[in-house]
Amino acid sequence: MDGRSKSRRERWMERAEAVYQRMFEGKGAKELVTLTQRESMAVLIAKELAGFMLEEHVATDPAAQPVEASTACCRNAASRERRRFRRRKSCPSGR
Repeated sequence: MDGRSKSRRERWMERAEAVYQRMFEGKGAKELVTLTQRESMAVLIAKELAGFMLEEHVATDPAAQPVEASTACCRNAASRERRRFRRRKSCPSGR
């Protein structure tokens, strides 16, 4: 396991410990009386943890980060290029 994965694992464990304490210990546990309150807290925690995992996973994906900033193209420029290509294709003079 490389250093980056270990630190990611450590961040995950810290976050998991914090949400566990929020759910089962401290003042949060005393405020969770009804099933609806408990369910709402559990859903909120699950979304937070899922968001953390998704962000971390995307951060390690080379395909999620473009190599060059210039590879991104605005939609208007792409539309103009398609129109220009269609005109050249349909026009006998090639213009």
